[in-house]
Amino acid sequence: MRRLIRYQVVVVCIVLVVAGCSGGDNFPDPLAAVSSSTTTTSAAPVTTIPGRTPPPPPLIIGPSFEVTDFGAIADGRTDNTGAFQTAIDAAAEQGGTVVVPADGSQGGYVLNGTVSLPSGVALVGSTAGLTIDPVGPHPWPGTDLPGVKLLIRPTDNDQPAFRLAGGTTVRGFWLSYDQQPLPSDAEISAIDGEYGYRSFESARTFFVDEHVPVMAPTFFIDRGDHVTIADIIADRYYDFLYMRTGGPLRVDNATLYGYNKGFVIEDSDVRNVFTNVDFRPAVGPIVPGPDGQADTWSWVFGAVASNPDNVGFHLARSAGFVLDSASFEGVHTAVRIGASFDIPVINPETDTVFASPSGQGAWGQISNTAMRDVAVGFHLVGPSTHPIQMSNVSVALGVADGSSFEAITGTGDFDQVAAQAMMWVEPTYAAVNNGDPAQVPGILATNLSVSGSASPLRYAGAAATAADVNGRMFLVDGDLGMQIVGFSVAAPYDESTTIAGGPNAGEVVIHIRAYLASGRPESDKLVERTGVEVLTPDILIVERPVIIPPPAPAPPPLPTPTLPPPPSTTLPVEPPPTTTPGG
Repeated sequence: MRRLIRYQVVVVCIVLVVAGCSGGDNFPDPLAAVSSSTTTTSAAPVTTIPGRTPPPPPLIIGPSFEVTDFGAIADGRTDNTGAFQTAIDAAAEQGGTVVVPADGSQGGYVLNGTVSLPSGVALVGSTAGLTIDPVGPHPWPGTDLPGVKLLIRPTDNDQPAFRLAGGTTVRGFWLSYDQQPLPSDAEISAIDGEYGYRSFESARTFFVDEHVPVMAPTFFIDRGDHVTIADIIADRYYDFLYMRTGGPLRVDNATLYGYNKGFVIEDSDVRNVFTNVDFRPAVGPIVPGPDGQADTWSWVFGAVASNPDNVGFHLARSAGFVLDSASFEGVHTAVRIGASFDIPVINPETDTVFASPSGQGAWGQISNTAMRDVAVGFHLVGPSTHPIQMSNVSVALGVADGSSFEAITGTGDFDQVAAQAMMWVEPTYAAVNNGDPAQVPGILATNLSVSGSASPLRYAGAAATAADVNGRMFLVDGDLGMQIVGFSVAAPYDESTTIAGGPNAGEVVIHIRAYLASGRPESDKLVERTGVEVLTPDILIVERPVIIPPPAPAPPPLPTPTLPPPPSTTLPVEPPPTTTPGG
C-alpha cells in the first residue's frame, strides 16, 4: 500500500508539471487522486504570487481510520471488538489514528473482548471530552450525551478491555461496565431479594466479594514506554490500569469510579505522570445518598469506600512519579507507596507477586491534591532512599472500615485505635529495608492539612471520624523521618489524636514548623512515637522595629565674604591761618 501511494503521488506531480502550472495557479492536493481506504486531511490550496518561488506542498496529517467503516455499530447491543481491532490493524501498517465517531443518543459501542493497540496507533473518540457534573447526577451513557461511549461487557473476565503497547494513545471516551451491580439501599436490605443483607455491616463485609466479579484491568500495559491516556470517564470497573514496567506513562483528565484499584505500577525506572485525576463516587444519575426520589444509594457506596482493596494509586516502584491536581472522594486508601510480600502487587496476567526491592520503593512528588471521605490518605509500605515530596495536600478523613491498629504508645487512648489515618506506616517501611547503609525513610511536606468530616447520608455506617472510632493523624509501625512546614489541623483532631505507635515502631521523628490548630497559630512541635513535644513555649511575634531616622546634619556655614575697605570719611584738617605780626 505504501509503494502504491508513493507511485500515485509521483504520477500526479508529473501530470501537474506537464500541465505547466504557472505561478498564479492553485496547486491541488497532491493526494487528491489517491484511491485508498484511509481518510487523509490536508490544508487548503495554496495560492502563489507571480514572480516568487511557490511554497512547498502543505504538510499531510497521517491517515485516519473510522471504526464505522470497518463495521462498528453504536447500538448498545452489537459486539464491536472485531471491528475496532480490524481498524487498528489497518492503521498499524503505517501508523495512524483510529477514530471512533460520536454516537449521540445511540446506545454506545459494546466491547465484549480485548482490543490491542500496537505501537504508533492512537484510538481517539471525543477529543473535547464529555460534559458531566462529577459530584452530582449526570446523564447515563445510553442517553443523549455528546461524546463517545464504550460499554465494556467482557465475556472473559480474565481479559483486559485494552492491551496497550508502547507508543500508543487512548483519548476521549466514557467507559462503562454497565452490567456491574449497583443496587439501592432498599434492594440490599431486602432480605428476600437478590442481595439480602440484614445490616450494613454484613453488606460492607460481603457485598463486593459476593456480587462484584473479579475482572482484569480496563487497561493492561506490559511495557508502557510513552503511553498516553487522556480525557476518560470510567465507572464500575474492577481495576482500571495495570502497568508492569517501562514508562513514561502519562495520564491526564480522568474521572473514575471503581470497585477495586485505580492505577497500579509494578516496576518502573522512569517518571510516570498523573495529572487532573478525580476519583468520584458518582455513576450516571446515581450519587451517594438520595437521588431526589424515594431510594438512596448509601449502602453500596459505603461498602465500596470502606473496602481496603479500594485504592486510588498503588505505586510499588516508580522512580520520580508525579501526582498533581488529583482528588479522591469515597476511596478507602488514596495513595499506597511501595509493596511487600504481605501487601504486594499481583500481575493480573501471570499471577506473579512483586515486592519493592530494598530502598527502591516508589518516590516522587504529590502536589495540589485533595482527599475527602477516605480511610487512609497515604499508606507507606516499601521505602526509598529518595524522599517523597508533598505540597498543598489536604486530607479529610471520613470513612472507617471497622478494623483496628495495634497501638502500644503515642497520644490519647490506646484501646481500639481505628485503622484510619492521614498517614499509615507499615513495619516494612523501615531503615533496615532502605539501602546500604540503611537510612530512615524521609518525607518533605509543605502546606499539609488534616481534618475529619463524616457523611452517613452518603456512606451509611462506613462514615466516621477520629472522634467516632479513635483514629489518628499518624499510625506508625515502622520508621519515619518527616519535615512539615505549614501544618493545619482541624477538629476533631488535636494533640491527643496525633499519633499511635505499633510494636515495630522504631525511629519516628516528625518536625512540624508553622503549626495551625483550628485556625490558631501554635508553637512548633516535635512528634515522636511516644508523643508530642512543644519546641518553643510561646509563639514569638517579632514586631517590625520603629526606625527613627537620625537628624539631618546641619548645613555647613556659609563663607564670610571679603569686602573692600570702606572709603575714608575723615575730612582733611586745614592748617590754621598764618598771622603776620602788625597786620
